[in-house]
Amino acid sequence: MSALRGALKYNLMKEWYYKNEYVVLLGKLKSNLISLETILRFYLLKKEGDDQNFIDPSKANIGELVEKNAFTNYDMLSSLIEKYNSYQ
Repeated sequence: MSALRGALKYNLMKEWYYKNEYVVLLGKLKSNLISLETILRFYLLKKEGDDQNFIDPSKANIGELVEKNAFTNYDMLSSLIEKYNSYQ
């Protein structure tokens, strides 16, 4: 009986995935772009030598002001990619 439930659950999940494939793939793309941005920010922070002033986000207090650096600025992803490429 549990094998039947497992197969039914699998089929329902598979059906849901195919009906919402666009949304799932869009979410995966967004996650990958956010990961890329984070990695680039850490790389640029280290490359520009600002990592000595880096505050661990888990230890920062809400409302605390931090210095502007490669990790905390408002640069867009395209700007981060250009900066990264300039170091290569």
